[in-house]
Amino acid sequence: MQQRVYDFIPQSDGWAVVVDGRLVASYASLYLAVTAVKAGTHGKITDRSRLVMRRQGVDGSLHDLPGPHDTSAARDTRLLH
Repeated sequence: MQQRVYDFIPQSDGWAVVVDGRLVASYASLYLAVTAVKAGTHGKITDRSRLVMRRQGVDGSLHDLPGPHDTSAARDTRLLH
């Protein structure tokens, strides 16, 4: 299954949305950035691609964020790692 990966990178004035290494948008908060991606602002996934969202942490590594179809149990488990 193909994946469509969105990375959320902190900036001095908010959060950047990066797709395939290219900056596609900036938002004032992580919440606004994630909401825009989930709403399909940056392209709806019409094929069977899996939506993957990652947030850059203070250590520079990327951490998975819950996707739009994750169950609460899966989301809670992923956030613990």
